[in-house]
Amino acid sequence: IASMFKPIATASVMALICASVLTGCGSGTPKSGTMNTQPASDGCAAMDKVYVSALKESSTGKTFSSLPKDASPEVKQVSWQAFTVTLNTDYRAKFTKAAAKDKTAQAALSALGTYATLSAQISDGKLSEFADPTQAEADLKIGRTPTPNPTYVQAVNQLAEAGATLAKCMPHWPVAF
Repeated sequence: IASMFKPIATASVMALICASVLTGCGSGTPKSGTMNTQPASDGCAAMDKVYVSALKESSTGKTFSSLPKDASPEVKQVSWQAFTVTLNTDYRAKFTKAAAKDKTAQAALSALGTYATLSAQISDGKLSEFADPTQAEADLKIGRTPTPNPTYVQAVNQLAEAGATLAKCMPHWPVAF
């Protein structure tokens, strides 16, 4: 049952992120467009440089940025999620140094941890989209809307908020989907 809902969950998360924090989502292709054109602070500018470096240097960044335009949404999501984990783990010390004592950048650093963790939990199916997956399957078969899982809804909202914080801080934070 969990695998049945994974594409729904991925599509739901991508749609929410697109609707709430990102622009240019209609094409479904990775882009480098962003909400803002200037870093929100000096710490954010330094974090943005770390982000750009990671995109060019890390294996997951190279994989994400080299995806073909016609890659499936699932492939894009998996690649992006892997890259955000790399950012949060392998580049965490560099982001921390870049954020220094800048409150705006520190908020973005915290948001990065939230974003990477929740993105992984949602993508991996660790959070069920529906309160009762068995009942949800039955509801879908008869055309009824299943009852959402409040924990999942909260996580998706937190993910969108974290994405917005990152996009406001770093101008190169991408329109991912």
